[in-house]
Amino acid sequence: MKRIIAIFIIGLMLIGCESESTELNTQAFNLPEWLKGDYEGVHTEEYLQISTQTIAFKLEEQVYQFHPNMIISETEDEIRYIITTESDILIFNKTTLEEEINFQFNDLNLGWFKHKRIE
Repeated sequence: MKRIIAIFIIGLMLIGCESESTELNTQAFNLPEWLKGDYEGVHTEEYLQISTQTIAFKLEEQVYQFHPNMIISETEDEIRYIITTESDILIFNKTTLEEEINFQFNDLNLGWFKHKRIE
């Protein structure tokens, strides 16, 4: 009986630890270094701001902002970073040009965005 109670208590402690780590993960985007920064659309000249706290961009006169607490999932590989929320998918792709990325919002390919240098 003591073993059952001990296993039960350990199980509760492990479950408690898991929920805390999940909360910590929603405090910031887990962005790859190559993606962080401010961008300007190569053809659209619209802005795209990507930081660990906010992803913001403008599309057809509407400003979109995404925060870490909105994330359902994040996926990353060498050339791609994908964020899924309840209603949207954001896909960021590396390009062959070091200072540019390709951005896709849901089914819309918003094109190339050039990293803005702070001078």
